Amino acid sequence: MSVDPNKIKAVFLKAIEQCEPGKWHDFLAAACEGDAILQRRVEVLLEAHMGEDSLFDAQVFEAFSTVDQPPLEKPGSQIGPYKLLQQIGEGGMGTVFLAEQHEPVQRKVALKVIKPGMDTRQVIARFDAERQALSLMDHPNIAKVLDAGTTDYGRPYFVMELVKGQPITKYCDEHQLTTRQRLELFVSACHAIQHAHQKGIIHRDIKPSNVLVAEYDDRPVCKVIDFGVAKALNQPLTEKSMFTGLGQILGTLEYMSPEQAKVNQLDIDTRSDVYSLGVLLYELLTGTTPFNKQRLGSAAWDEMLRIIREEEPPKPSTRLSDSQDSLPSISASRHTEPAKLTKLVRGELDWIVMKALEKDRGRRYETANGFAMDIQRYLSDEPVQACPPSKLYRFRKFARKHKAVVGTASAALLILLLGIAGLAVSNSLIRNEQTKTMALADQLKARADELKLVSDFQAGMLKQVDPTAAGMLLTADVQAKLAAALAKANVPEAERTQRLGVFTAEWKNVNATDAARELIDRTILRPAVEAIDKQFADQPLIDAQLRQVLADRYWDLGLLDAALRLQERALATRRRILGDEHPETLNSINHLCTLLWGQDKLNEAEAYCREAIQKCRNVLGEEHVETLDAINNMGLVLQAQGKLVDAEKYFRDVVEKSRHVLGADHPDTLEKINNLGTLLLDQSKLSEAEPYFREVLAKRQRVLGDQHIRTVNSTNNLGVLLKNQGKLNEAEPYLREALVMYRRVLGEEHPTTLVAIHNMGTLLLFQGKLGEAEPYFRETVEQFRRVLGAEHSNTLNSIGTLGNFLRQQGKLSEAEPYCREAVETGRRVYGDENPLTLRSIRNLGTLLFAQGRMDEAESCFKEAVEKSRRALGAEHSETLNNIMALGMLLQAKGMCEESVELLDPIVAISRKTFVLGNLFRLARLLTILGKAHLGLREFTNAEANLLQAQAIFEKSPSPEPSLARDCIQALVELYTAWNAAEPSKGYDVKAVEWKAKLDDISQPATESVPENQQTDQANKK
Repeated sequence: MSVDPNKIKAVFLKAIEQCEPGKWHDFLAAACEGDAILQRRVEVLLEAHMGEDSLFDAQVFEAFSTVDQPPLEKPGSQIGPYKLLQQIGEGGMGTVFLAEQHEPVQRKVALKVIKPGMDTRQVIARFDAERQALSLMDHPNIAKVLDAGTTDYGRPYFVMELVKGQPITKYCDEHQLTTRQRLELFVSACHAIQHAHQKGIIHRDIKPSNVLVAEYDDRPVCKVIDFGVAKALNQPLTEKSMFTGLGQILGTLEYMSPEQAKVNQLDIDTRSDVYSLGVLLYELLTGTTPFNKQRLGSAAWDEMLRIIREEEPPKPSTRLSDSQDSLPSISASRHTEPAKLTKLVRGELDWIVMKALEKDRGRRYETANGFAMDIQRYLSDEPVQACPPSKLYRFRKFARKHKAVVGTASAALLILLLGIAGLAVSNSLIRNEQTKTMALADQLKARADELKLVSDFQAGMLKQVDPTAAGMLLTADVQAKLAAALAKANVPEAERTQRLGVFTAEWKNVNATDAARELIDRTILRPAVEAIDKQFADQPLIDAQLRQVLADRYWDLGLLDAALRLQERALATRRRILGDEHPETLNSINHLCTLLWGQDKLNEAEAYCREAIQKCRNVLGEEHVETLDAINNMGLVLQAQGKLVDAEKYFRDVVEKSRHVLGADHPDTLEKINNLGTLLLDQSKLSEAEPYFREVLAKRQRVLGDQHIRTVNSTNNLGVLLKNQGKLNEAEPYLREALVMYRRVLGEEHPTTLVAIHNMGTLLLFQGKLGEAEPYFRETVEQFRRVLGAEHSNTLNSIGTLGNFLRQQGKLSEAEPYCREAVETGRRVYGDENPLTLRSIRNLGTLLFAQGRMDEAESCFKEAVEKSRRALGAEHSETLNNIMALGMLLQAKGMCEESVELLDPIVAISRKTFVLGNLFRLARLLTILGKAHLGLREFTNAEANLLQAQAIFEKSPSPEPSLARDCIQALVELYTAWNAAEPSKGYDVKAVEWKAKLDDISQPATESVPENQQTDQANKK
């Protein structure tokens, strides 16, 4: 229970005014009204007042002081040779000013002067102690003391070097330092505190605002400041008394060690600073302190101290896992994905931090230097000294807390032990266990040595290079990045200079991101592969890990063949050494699935996917991230195979589990939601896909930023969706923005950029801008052939689109080779029932129909209808498009009855399937059906069909005017024929009206181009 300090003060002052010293018992009993805690607090103060130092000179009374004197120094004042420029800080005792010195040197400094009203003997002693403490130390990470003196008013001041820095936590967050970079910076702070300890000084108030980071020569450097509550160990810091008063707590609560959280801090040593450093590291890793300010601030004073002294904080990884709402922002400020951040912290970093935060200081690191050395071991992939508390230690703590329960259990255990004493473990078994333990230790040591080599190599040759940002490198300091990478890889200076010279010379001639990508490959990645071959021939697991890293880099560059070779070798090595079910082997299988899917090697990819799913579920469980990736990859492969119903089951399953396991805003969850949206788009479920695409775009913009490549993917996908909905003007800015970003970031020849170019051409076609669209279509065919090869699905899709485009322009002979190539390659590579092949068959039939080759066209259409019904289902949009094409041909051949029988049953289905922007396809169906009824002289049915179609065309304009014109032409023919049959009904007037509308429309081509839309379906690597 806490007591109001003002009440303590009021009773205390009345006691010393009204009572003789030592005779205040009766007075206090009455004044405190039975409040025993209040009475005891006042008695402590009165006893201290009777001591050698008057309480009015003691620090304890400063907590109750309400005197607020105005500062005597302010900007513009002169203190000795220093002119005060502005106030830059304020602590409990002093005010810090930016000051300027002119003699004997000219420089800016930080000047700290004691506050007015704080010049009691205790405060002056403590202030003087800080000055003396700083003057003892000479370390690059501790602010230097330059001068000291007293003001004209007799108050002490001292002058320090000016540190133009930020608190270490703020600097790390604003500069998005990775966990490794934060640890490296933190180690230097530990070294500074170790130097202070060696000088006999305990800081006692380590917190972010006292560990500043400033940049020197573009390198972040820690500077520890503010030894204002420092405590001398082996020597007096000042001739004045340095007394910590009764009841006074020094330090900052969130960073305070358990031994500091006591009323009398009489037993503080260097391990108190080790604890505070542990709190600081906890915050650098998780974004919050072990006991946050809100929790402590809401508790009573005694409860706050009890929490610090007794409660065990959660491990850093646990805190991150529990911070689902803030984890994306925490991870972003550490330049890491949320799942990877939690995984990175779990284990050794948890152990290191929790060792520093031990309540029992005997279990903490003995020194700040020991703390720093363990972090350095972690950074070097060596075994760390920290480890989780033993079961015995945890039992002892439990026993102390629950003595009665443990006592009863111990008696029962003793009886049990007596009963089985004859079954003691034999010496041979003990020796076997010792042998196993030693072997395990040797394995761990060998593994640690391997990981150190991996770390050194990756840092030097790989991690400094981000191929996904190849386009951005055009405006970045590319030369500096390469120089840093080569230096960190310990490349000899002569070779480094030579390679930098080659790079610089060739960079001057780089005018496109594609050339930059090739240069990065030749200058950095290929030498990295050569280095792996030379350096790690006898280290197969390191070889495998590095080849997988490089495979990811090549994937990012769009160089899929090189990526596949590296990944296949990495997997083979891990299978041979680790076995088929080791987590690292399963990770390699998932990576290989992705690469094979990207190259359209779908049958191979499916086999690996099924293996990965089965083994991940058995070994890692249903909700492990590796299992989720395997399920996602299976969905991608099935979708590419045209098995859309099966793919949807996998995507919905993985989205649900990812939301639960990773959180709704996690980048991997968003990726899987995006994939589900893309599948729904492929199924023409446009209204169902839209909310997924909009959700992913909004969250990626917030979590990853507008220019992240995944955000650009979402921008592109939403543009494609809007285009397919017929919202062409709304789609255009999305598609243009995506194309600009892809060209800049990935380059002109990256497969994803080519997809975006294709999408832009399709939009222009739908807008009727045929002259603008044609260069886009021709470019994508040429580039896809060269980059992905003639058999890739994107290549075939672009070939089919160009063939249709040429047919629409009446260039039938030029179109035919493209249409036939798409069919022949599709049959050979993907099979007859793949959606891409079926679309190509329909496209060829449409061309043959335009050429008047009716029987050949009919054969194509019938095959497309039969196989799409079987492979995709009767209600799939592609199936309906194929039926419509066959019905159109039958009607044109005069087989109107057969056409009606074929088309009439799908009208109701089409009303559900062809929604939003696809309504023009429903209108197209009604037009064909109306013309078939007209051929049968069923005028009433024909009129109903054609007028419905015309109404749809007016409300939802077709991307091709030819479709609306065909409908109006049919209305003219209908009313002309109807008037001839029934001249008295006046249908001739209607025929004239529709003929006038027909004359207003320019002559079009005969048939619309199929959608052939492409989205960028982001996938997990």
